[in-house]
Formats: sequence, structure tokens, C-alpha cells
Amino acid sequence: IAGGGIFYPESIGDSSYNALQVAIRKKLSMGLQALVSYTWSKTLSNGSSGWFSAENGVGGDASIQDFFNPSSNRGVTAYDIPQFLSWYTVYELPFGVGKPYLSTGPAARILGNWQINNILQWRSGAPYNLEVPGDVANIGNSVAWWNYARPNLVGNPRVSNPTVGEYYNTSAFAVPNFSYGDFGNNVLRSDRVSNMDLSLFKDFHITETKLINLRFEAFNVFNHIDWAAPGTLISQPGAGQVTSSAHPPRVLQMGLKFLF
Repeated sequence: IAGGGIFYPESIGDSSYNALQVAIRKKLSMGLQALVSYTWSKTLSNGSSGWFSAENGVGGDASIQDFFNPSSNRGVTAYDIPQFLSWYTVYELPFGVGKPYLSTGPAARILGNWQINNILQWRSGAPYNLEVPGDVANIGNSVAWWNYARPNLVGNPRVSNPTVGEYYNTSAFAVPNFSYGDFGNNVLRSDRVSNMDLSLFKDFHITETKLINLRFEAFNVFNHIDWAAPGTLISQPGAGQVTSSAHPPRVLQMGLKFLF
């Protein structure tokens, strides 16, 4: 709640989470371990957090549009990710000191003791809210940045081929006049996200207790771009336009570590 520019909290919200969770694990043996996990879930709430929109995601000021009618705010939460798949693998190649093959000699030191690792994540897009500026419901809001109201729906909000210039149909919305908006909470979603990280490690044994660890790491190895949520402020420049990505582009790095 905001009154006279002062915010104070009330614990009146509720939420529910239901999920199917599946995991397949390969325990470490012969240098190989892996885990594949999948979650299919749904999270509903009538307002995740009204305290400076701490958990409400993009456009989160409008998640709790009408404080005195919590049911009107009910919808999926900003952290509702219906599908989430992850897979990691660690594999110590069977070559080098202490391994089944090439365990001695110069070849063991050069070609042996390499480890390959991967982390793959794929998930659904995250919900986001649309909001309108100003005190459109005439509730006495004097906080300039708090856009508490959602727009009215007057058309089809989705476009057949979303682009960074038009991710949703901005003409499908209108600014309410002396009322709250009738568009639902967190109806739209950003782009789904996929990412693969790879790394290659090698240990150079100096003595039984000392070694040098060399590592090559590639984050977002395929340089795949997934778009973040578009602009959410209806009737303002930038509405419906994507200006950032959900994760950074490919990053390559090399490291050297001395263990003793």
C-alpha cells in the first residue's frame, strides 16, 4: 500500500505451487557422472510481493493493482516457469596418470588427465506485466515511479511473428480512465531461454600433492540469443520493444590454478 508517498506492507497474499519433477542421475563411475532433471509446474498468486515489487518481475508494480480486491490480481507469478530442463555432465577422459590408458610416459603428461564438463539449461519464458503511468484510478498515488495500474484490453494482444520491434500488439491496449485496467496479471511471456556452457580441464601433476590445473571455459558456447521482456509501459515510447537479451553472448575464458 502507498499513502502520501509512504509504503507499508500487509500480509494478505497467498500463492500455490504444483509441479511434476523428474530426475535421472548417473553416479560417478569410470570417470563419468551426469544428472538430467525436468520440472513441469505452475505457480499462482494474488500478488507475490507488494514491497517495492521485490518478487513481481518486469512490470511488477502492477501485479497488485487493487489492494482491496486481492482476487482481481490473481494470476501466474513472475517466477512461474512451466517447463525447466537441465542437464550436466562431468567426464574424466580415461587417459593419463592414474587412468586405464596412457598412464605413463610423456604422452600421459601431454594427452592425459583431461576432463570435459557441460551444463545445459532450457526453460519457458517468464511472465511479465503491462502497466500504465499516472494515477489513472484516482487513488491518490503521489509516487511518480509507481505505475500500479494495468491497461484495458481492446484487441488481440499477441502478434503472429513477434520481433524485437513489436513483441506484442501495443494497439490492443488502452489507458483506463478513473478505473483500474481489466487486463490480467502476468498474461504475457518473454522469449524461452536455452543455454549451453562447456569447459575443458587438465591437471598437470608435479608431485603427489602438487598439481597445476588448466581450464578452458565457454559460456553460452553456441552464442544463442534469447530476448528479455519488452517494454511494458503502455502509451509510452519503447512499449513492446525488446532492448536486451535474457543472458550474455558467448564468453570464452582460460584459467590456471596451482593446487598444493
